[in-house]
Amino acid sequence: MREAQKQATRAKILMVAKAMLEETGYEKTTLRAIAGATGVATGSIFVHFANKEDLFYTAFYDDLQALMEKTLTAPPAETLAESLNTIVLTFFETFASRPALYSALLQLSLFAEGEWGKRFRRQVEVFGQGITQLYQAAIARGELAPQTQPQIATATFLSLYYFCLITLINQHFADLSTARNLFALMLTQHLQGLKYSPGEEQ
Repeated sequence: MREAQKQATRAKILMVAKAMLEETGYEKTTLRAIAGATGVATGSIFVHFANKEDLFYTAFYDDLQALMEKTLTAPPAETLAESLNTIVLTFFETFASRPALYSALLQLSLFAEGEWGKRFRRQVEVFGQGITQLYQAAIARGELAPQTQPQIATATFLSLYYFCLITLINQHFADLSTARNLFALMLTQHLQGLKYSPGEEQ
């Protein structure tokens, strides 16, 4: 019961913190204000988080983890392109649903250093492993040429994703449709280069 209450308090702190970040921005959001809105003492926040930066890194890390698990455990589409487009669109739509919040969290977290930098990089690595498995499955069913290198293809996919994501951040997620179409076009070009060439042995 005690542990459940502790986790409930943690979840409430994160929920309130994200709402305040969305409304007032990172600089104006204080731990004291978060504590007051949550209904706990400021000291209670330090039971869960080392400081304000740690709190918001945690909030974004948890959200990313949920998105990654959701997209990578979903039933695969018929083609690799459909699967990858669906994954990226799920991320973009989630971020665009709360643009002020996720613009702030993304800008805070993209270049995180120290221990949190390591955690975010490891999270991307694990996500990348899931994407690599999708490429491997596409090779196995003959959708891509057998000489395709899945890890390099995954790195290209992530580069395309981050390019479109940074564009969206700069636009405060105002033009989701253009970003979605741009990613789909670049992905098509990328995958076309991994398919069999005319006259190539299959």
